[in-house]
Amino acid sequence: MSDTPSSDADSSAPVDSGDLADPQEPEGSASEDAEEPQSAEETESQERRAPGSGLPAGGVERLAADDFDEERHGEDAERIYNSEEGDEVGVAGLDPVEEPLPVYAEPTRSSEVTAELQSLDAVNLGGRERHHPSGADRGDLLEDAEDDQGEPSESSVQEQTSNGAAEDEGFWSEIELSDGYGWFHRSAQDAGLFWFGETTEVTEDFAEVSAAQDPNELAESVGVRATESRQEPGLDSEMGPSWVLVSEPADFDEDFYRIDVTGALDDSVAGQRFFVHVDQAEYGYELTRVEQTLLCSRGVGETGLCA
Repeated sequence: MSDTPSSDADSSAPVDSGDLADPQEPEGSASEDAEEPQSAEETESQERRAPGSGLPAGGVERLAADDFDEERHGEDAERIYNSEEGDEVGVAGLDPVEEPLPVYAEPTRSSEVTAELQSLDAVNLGGRERHHPSGADRGDLLEDAEDDQGEPSESSVQEQTSNGAAEDEGFWSEIELSDGYGWFHRSAQDAGLFWFGETTEVTEDFAEVSAAQDPNELAESVGVRATESRQEPGLDSEMGPSWVLVSEPADFDEDFYRIDVTGALDDSVAGQRFFVHVDQAEYGYELTRVEQTLLCSRGVGETGLCA
């Protein structure tokens, strides 16, 4: 991904990230000579997680239009999520210590997993979408499949699971990977793929955040305050937005934390990615700058706002 946010903005770095490049060392410098060589596994892992490191590995040959079977792959739902072929979307809301997001060879969980997306990965949309039927539709099928005892037969349940039952229902988006294509399930969870909109400075919104002895605790307080301010009155806290610490400065030799807030009860704005800068102060650490990038569910308009 690029280092400059725009309407198809960078999911990993804020507006002023151009000055965050590693300083250049002269050839044969002492620091270079002192470094221990990394193993192949360490190098691959570092490249895999680094922001802007290209499309994730994985993918299979693209399904042809004639290959789709509605019972197995759901119905054509093109344009539901404004999927334009080639649009860049990025992962947000995924805790780096949690399981990665699976990408399937076909728009059904009964197909093979062809890739796993990490917390800072970005992919290109393939421009096609599929939709599996709702639970109500499945209930009608199960009722028809009841055996003599009035219970769904085991074979019928297994067949419907493989053809798109509970774990398949909802929308699927085709995505491009480094080695081909795959399908991502847009389930109702906080972590997922989003368009990245405009980036703005919002430091004043967190003016009341007090200094802290632990810089991580200070950064995390931005996530806490952001979710509390976006909670709908009268709703259980589990139904509103949640936050996750995506990266610390030491992870990629940067000078900011990434905090993702997702789960907004809005069909356009899914949440925000915050870039949190802290610095040492007289009584510990204090916030010096906070920026936010919009996370959009259905695309980004020309102005950078969510469509």
